[in-house]
Parts: sequence; structure tokens; C-alpha cells
Amino acid sequence: ALLAANWEYKVFAERCHIIQAAILDEDLKDPLKALNVIEDAKNKFGDSIYLEYALAKIRLNSDQYEQAWAHFENIMQDEPLSDFSEYAFRFRHAGECAGKLGGWNVAYGCFEKAYNASLQLASDAIRATSIGLLADMAIAAYHMSETRRCVSLFSDSLKALEELPFEQTNNSKYCHRIIRHAILCVFSQLTKHKFEVDGRPAMMWAGMCSWPSGDQEKPVILPLP
Repeated sequence: ALLAANWEYKVFAERCHIIQAAILDEDLKDPLKALNVIEDAKNKFGDSIYLEYALAKIRLNSDQYEQAWAHFENIMQDEPLSDFSEYAFRFRHAGECAGKLGGWNVAYGCFEKAYNASLQLASDAIRATSIGLLADMAIAAYHMSETRRCVSLFSDSLKALEELPFEQTNNSKYCHRIIRHAILCVFSQLTKHKFEVDGRPAMMWAGMCSWPSGDQEKPVILPLP
């Protein structure tokens, strides 16, 4: 980052700061240092959508949803600035944040934008995330009391899973499991039939079906039969 800044490669230097902050936050679990790295970058290079997004993700990872949303609100442009991948994940994270604040209408709109952007990507790696976004939209629709839309979106996601080999990647395995888990959670709430995982009530949360890393450290989910 220092070399890039000295060479006056602003964009590259900015990205180096963002990567450094991500390592501090996600791998070393030091969000305070991560925030300092991004603030240092802002002081050196000025405000940018990428630095604002980095701040939003750090706050989101620390469960500081109101602070995270304040950053997301600054970067809710309607068109991708660089590539569809960045745009898709930016709105996916924004949808997660909005849902955790109870703003399910906003969350639905964010997940929908993320899903539409993901369709522009041909990568197999993004396929599981794309299908997961359909299910995240279904969860948001359920919380909006749009049961018909919820069922329709879950149906679409199950059909899409038929084209995603279960064993392809860890993300694909997670996607198959988490979407069925989400459907059981909604069924449980609609019918008042209790499902438990390891003695705990089955849970669902905003953005869980498109979780980019398929992180198994999140709350346990129902195994496939």
C-alpha cells in the first residue's frame, strides 16, 4: 500500500488498504485496526465508494447494523460502477444489513438488485450465491407478509438447485442445505410446527442463503436427509 501510494497509483493503493483491512477484520478479528486502515486511506486518497463499502462491511461483521447502514446509504447507486461482481456483493451485504434492522422491504430490493447483477456473471463460483439470493428474497418476502411471493421464489430457487451439483464446491453444498433449511424454517413458523437443530430452534436470518463463503461458523443448520 505504501509503495503504491509513493508511486501515485491511487486506485491500486486504495485496494491494498482495503485488502489489508479485510485481513485484519475477517482473519485476525481486529475490526478496530481494520477501521483505522480504511480511515487512513480516506485521509490519503479522499472518499470513494470502495472505501465506504469497506467501512460498511467491517461494521456489519461487528453486528453494528445502524453504523453499517449509514455507510451503505452512501453507496446505493443504481448502476454498477466497475463490475457486476462488486455490485452484486455490495447490494447483497446491504440487504443483509437492512434485514437485520427490520427493513425487509429495503432488504428485498437490495437482494433483487444483487440477484439481477449476479445473472450477468458467467462464473461457476457465483452460481451458488445467485441461487441463494433468490431464497434470500423469499425470506424477505415472508417477513413482508408476501406469502405467495415467498413460495414462488423458494420454488424458483429449488428448480435452480437442480442445475447446481451438490459436490461441486463447499458453497454449492452450503447452498443446497441452507435453502432447504430456510424453507423448513418458514414452514415451521407458518404451521407452528417446531423444528430443532441440536436442541435449539431452527433459525433463519437476513442474507443467510447467499452467504458468500458458506461459513459454517454461523448458526448450525439442518442436515440434508
